[in-house]
Amino acid sequence: MMKKILLLFNIFLILSCNISIFKKNKSIQTKYREKNPIEILRIESLNGNIDIIGWSNDLIEIETNKIINSGFRNDINLLNTLFIKNENELCITTKIPERVKGIINLKIYIPFILLKIYIASHKGDINITKYLGDIELKHVKGNANINFYGNILRLESEKSKINLNIRSFNSSDIVIINKNGNTKVKVDEIGNSSFIDIKSINGDIDLLISDKISYQFSAINQNKININFEYNEISSLKYNYIIGTKLQNKNKCLFEISNMNGKINIKNFNKGKNTLF
Repeated sequence: MMKKILLLFNIFLILSCNISIFKKNKSIQTKYREKNPIEILRIESLNGNIDIIGWSNDLIEIETNKIINSGFRNDINLLNTLFIKNENELCITTKIPERVKGIINLKIYIPFILLKIYIASHKGDINITKYLGDIELKHVKGNANINFYGNILRLESEKSKINLNIRSFNSSDIVIINKNGNTKVKVDEIGNSSFIDIKSINGDIDLLISDKISYQFSAINQNKININFEYNEISSLKYNYIIGTKLQNKNKCLFEISNMNGKINIKNFNKGKNTLF
């Protein structure tokens, strides 16, 4: 009996020292500024949303928000964000111990003219807007919402919901591989002789192209391919294969779309109208 009393007393003592042992939704915000010239930004995120916003200032500002949903109060101090500057690069890395159910959200303001962003995200949403440079994104799970104005975009995902809006006047090179998630791409503007390659295995692909753009496309799929304009179709035993052109000048863009099991929908839209998928 005495041993039980001592055990209960020890448990009470531990709980008293960690009075919020199961405190939920505790958060801490911090801010970091990098005023030195930076050309390349690298981000590695374990769990958390990443918001990237271009602005006219010549510095980078990062707001971090650490959140824990369970565990000891002091566990939040185990969550950390590292900022490492290496010549013209700034590397941002989030650290979350395996036993801690934590999130680190990043809100990053960058100069419009930053050359390139590399992002490796395991879990969380990615939002990028008002940024004029190139992007390379490797994403495991979450949503990716991107307004793209640059030249080169590489987007590789295991299971993401991708919403990409292309507004580039440059000759662009864009490759998207979204294995198991749905992909929506709207092309408002794109430079002549651009190349866009979209691949999926199990997700649907929706491609919406401004009727002001000259292009050639090819689409291959096991399922039906839905297109709302003239095209040439070549069918095989296993796949549906469609090619088509819409030419207004010789410097056409090239679209290549392939999907194993999901749907492919391709539409033209009048830029003057508010058109949705």
